[in-house]
Amino acid sequence: MKGGHGDGAEAVDWLLRPDAPPLRFAVPCKPGTRRGTGCTLASAIAAHLARGDDLASPCGHAKHYLWKWI
Repeated sequence: MKGGHGDGAEAVDWLLRPDAPPLRFAVPCKPGTRRGTGCTLASAIAAHLARGDDLASPCGHAKHYLWKWI
């Protein structure tokens, strides 16, 4: 569940799975506004999943990638 556009000092996204506790992915907010961050995050997750990784690991890698890209 994407949530990076919330208020606060962190950009927080959540991974919700039916048989596991929620996982929180947070990075410090950077100043300014941007477009396309959700699409970039989803594409980075998909790229890691295509390599055969489990679901949680690609989400963490993608969140970090997006933060560095911004």
